[in-house]
Amino acid sequence: MLKRLLQKYLKIPFVIKMLGGFSLGILVGLIFREDAQVLQPLANILIRLLKLVALPIIFFTIISAINETNFSELGKKGWRLLWYYLITTAAAMAIGLLLAYLFEPGKGIELREMETNPIKEWEWTTFFTNIIPESIVDGFSSGNLLALMFLGIVLGLGIAAMRVYKNKITQRQGQLLYGAFASLNTLFFKIMEWFLIYVPIGVFAIAAVNF
Repeated sequence: MLKRLLQKYLKIPFVIKMLGGFSLGILVGLIFREDAQVLQPLANILIRLLKLVALPIIFFTIISAINETNFSELGKKGWRLLWYYLITTAAAMAIGLLLAYLFEPGKGIELREMETNPIKEWEWTTFFTNIIPESIVDGFSSGNLLALMFLGIVLGLGIAAMRVYKNKITQRQGQLLYGAFASLNTLFFKIMEWFLIYVPIGVFAIAAVNF
């Protein structure tokens, strides 16, 4: 019985499951109000699952992408990637500012007096310094996406250089490293496919808790 239900669930298009979970979550939240907070653990599970695979997928994908690209094309594609990142970031900021201007979130809310830390002045030097992680472990533990991307680019270029090195032993070692990272990339994408089965349930819980 459970196997049949699971098979039917898997056959439903992902978009339909997401919309269904979100809509049902809103309905449950509006009906049960505070009582819907019992679903908070289901929402937390989704967030933790996504955090578990998101950073490794980005990291291993960068390494694999660099090693699957012709060395002579890396510079050209690197500039394209940089421009794409800058344009999408600017677009996201513009949309966020526009929505804030139109809907004025927080308007009319009065905050009680509380201790606040003064905002430090933003500096370019600090920004670029923080891109470089202090260690490989710090690149993952800090959750700094730019630092993780920098680490992936450096390791990817290093492995790519080893694969075209004149020394045959170094070439084999580079090929082994590339194969290992490519396999890990495939592994985490497969794990992500499993997690996607749970995503509509987590979205349902998030919607119910917040509405």
